[in-house]
Amino acid sequence: MPGIRPNPNLRRAVLVLLAAATLLLGYYAGNQFSRQRYDPGSVTLLPQPRELAEFSLVDYNDAPFTRDSLKGKWHLVFFGYTYCPDICPTTLTRYTQVSNRLQEAPDVLDNTRVLFVSVDPQRDMPPRLKEYVQYFNPDFLGATGDADEIARLAKEFALFYQLHEPDANGNYLIDHSAAVAIVNPDAELVGYFSSVTDPEVIAADYRRLVEFFGD
Repeated sequence: MPGIRPNPNLRRAVLVLLAAATLLLGYYAGNQFSRQRYDPGSVTLLPQPRELAEFSLVDYNDAPFTRDSLKGKWHLVFFGYTYCPDICPTTLTRYTQVSNRLQEAPDVLDNTRVLFVSVDPQRDMPPRLKEYVQYFNPDFLGATGDADEIARLAKEFALFYQLHEPDANGNYLIDHSAAVAIVNPDAELVGYFSSVTDPEVIAADYRRLVEFFGD
């Protein structure tokens, strides 16, 4: 009986699949190796960057602010509110100091934006939000929006907040996370600054992260 002749098209397809699998494995191994060589310092780094879902807010100029607004630059994202008595002013002051230290690395500073997301849309209308955020640093951004959209976005960032019942005068406090989330230029969550308070340490660790993983 004559032998069965191999199908050249099938052989070619198998070789292409094997080559693609090799490239994917090489990329994954290289990425894992890079992360093993990277010392995150004070950064709580996620095992892999996590793509953020679409969202719709407005910035402090009342212009749309969406996931696409996060693309193209690194972002340091903090959730809070302008009536906050302690955590928010302390954090915004700290990250102003971080920005000052990053002036030694202008490429990193120019590629970074600090974003303050208000979890109190009832009181933090865009004009008030703008005045508050720019009091700390004119380069900082502010955003707010529908309460349900903010809640969904906070969940996306795995950051907690909870409103207290108003007092007799209608005033209320909001408990919220003090962590600052790090978002890369692809609008992916990569990690957090959650416990460190020294601006010099934050600036050094953040600079190393941006320079290591690139833009």
